[in-house]
Amino acid sequence: SIDDRSFEHCDSFESINVLEGNPMYLSYDGVMYTNEPSPKIFLFPLKKEGHLMFHPNMTSISFDINYLSSSNITSITFGEKTKYIDSFAFRFFINLESIKMENVVTIGISAFEECPKLKTVVFSEHLVDIGSGSFKECVELTTVNYTGSLNLSHCLDIFTNCTKLKYINVLENFQYGTFC
Repeated sequence: SIDDRSFEHCDSFESINVLEGNPMYLSYDGVMYTNEPSPKIFLFPLKKEGHLMFHPNMTSISFDINYLSSSNITSITFGEKTKYIDSFAFRFFINLESIKMENVVTIGISAFEECPKLKTVVFSEHLVDIGSGSFKECVELTTVNYTGSLNLSHCLDIFTNCTKLKYINVLENFQYGTFC
């Protein structure tokens, strides 16, 4: 196996590809994962740019907040099995512009805080819990789409200082909680 510090300070990776058949690791969209039923990110290429699509079998997403803060990722799509986004997971993603969450149920505290270029968020219809400050200081955020009908819980200060937020699109039967 590879020690998780083997590539420390190797900041020029744009993509990582693991050969098929490796029993310990696999790659998807240029990211290296552990090879298990719910893969976990093992090594992320710091120079990866543009769209990021996570492995379809990942059930939860977590990152070291300092590890990716200089990321050039502009959009993220979460896999169909991703249910949980950890607190602070994408905090300071300075170039992130859009997020699409198909089946996410829980977003942790400050998960997308201070993503200054984030403009659009499409929440999962299954979303029931958004941690406080999840989109705090996303100063370019203009549009939020939520197609679920459940009353969201623990939703305090989600959009604090999102001064350009113009549109929150919800279904007719949405039950107001503390969404804003």
